[in-house]
Amino acid sequence: MNGLGSGSIVPGNTYYIRLYSSLLAPESCSDFSLCVTPLIANDEPCGAVNLPVGPGSGQCQGTVRGTTYGASATRATTGGQLVPIGNCANEGILRDVWYRVVPPGPAFTLHCDDLILDLARLYVPTTAAGCAGELRLVNCQTSTIYGGSGLRPLGTVLFDSLISGQTYYLAVSSRFGSYASLTPEFTLCAEQAQALPGRSAAVGARAALWP
Repeated sequence: MNGLGSGSIVPGNTYYIRLYSSLLAPESCSDFSLCVTPLIANDEPCGAVNLPVGPGSGQCQGTVRGTTYGASATRATTGGQLVPIGNCANEGILRDVWYRVVPPGPAFTLHCDDLILDLARLYVPTTAAGCAGELRLVNCQTSTIYGGSGLRPLGTVLFDSLISGQTYYLAVSSRFGSYASLTPEFTLCAEQAQALPGRSAAVGARAALWP
């Protein structure tokens, strides 16, 4: 287990952490190490890290290193009930971190070869409040293959039908559950690209708002 996170901690309160083994026959004596750290800065949209969009030379200039270690589990609240975040991978619980992208043209590609990431969602602000207000999902990309087996990195995915110069917020999510032992570090690269002709906005994405 690489780490767990929570965004609902109240400063000054005392909390208790329970550690246990899920093995049917755990060893009677096992050593482990434990540390507690603050959530990472880009756990929420307003802490988004700038992700530059390169010129599209194919050289992946301006790469950005990141991690999902310390990211909190993300769910939306509707009518007082926790509900899954709308996404194209049909994931119920997401551990995502956020990046700010200002594309100089109508499209860009996002590239990541690290297995920890399998989902990327692109949002646009709907109000003058920007990241602090409502965000609308405009595109969603995933490496998840239904009915398939094995791990696949996100690879190179296309975000198009965008507005040049508009600020977008990109959420990238780590694999959950049985893949929690994967290394949480990753590298992102964004480059200018050509939009696909005839492809409308939000292809493959469910209509969804954040939060």
